[in-house]
Parts: sequence; structure tokens; C-alpha cells
Amino acid sequence: MLKEIIGRNIRYYREKQELTQKMVAHRAGFTAAYLGYLERGEKNPSIEVIERVADSLGIEPYYLLLDNLEENLPSELMHLLHVVNNLGENHTEFFLTVIRAYLKTHHNSR
Repeated sequence: MLKEIIGRNIRYYREKQELTQKMVAHRAGFTAAYLGYLERGEKNPSIEVIERVADSLGIEPYYLLLDNLEENLPSELMHLLHVVNNLGENHTEFFLTVIRAYLKTHHNSR
């Protein structure tokens, strides 16, 4: 199951950046065919491979391990939540204030 999650995430971040398998594979130091195996969840990547792929995509390696536990929550929103979380407490609190205000306004307008 983890290899499928990793593969889905590799494809998501690669396509989000409009990169080809060949481009990412070249940056990571292996073939496009091997990257294809990873994206389809057909290979079990080592920690080193996960780090190399993440580096070639310009993301933190743990992003490739995250499973979208909420089926209705888009992957892009999950990514943005992790980015906001890493900005620091002041930034996170600011975003929470904005979201709370939006939800309060939206809920009251129903």
C-alpha cells in the first residue's frame, strides 16, 4: 500500500510542475522506465530513492509518504496545509484566523 501512495504522490507533484517522467528521472539519476514503475506502485523505493525523487521535485521527502486520509480532501489542499504548517506559528495563526472568519461569514450567509 505504501508504494502505491508514494507512486501517486510522485505523479501528483511531477504533473503539478508540468515535468515529464524523463526530466524527473534524469534529475534523480535513474531511467524514466524506473520512475514509471515507481509511479505505478510496482517498485518498493528505498529511503534513498525517495529522497532523490523528492529532491528532483523540489519537495520534502515526507510529502511522498502522505496519504490523503480524507477521500474528499484534494491533494493540493493537503499540500497547502503542510506548507502553511511549516511557515511557523505566527503565519499558521494568521491563516487560521482568516479561515475561521471566512467560515463564520459563509455559515452566517446560508
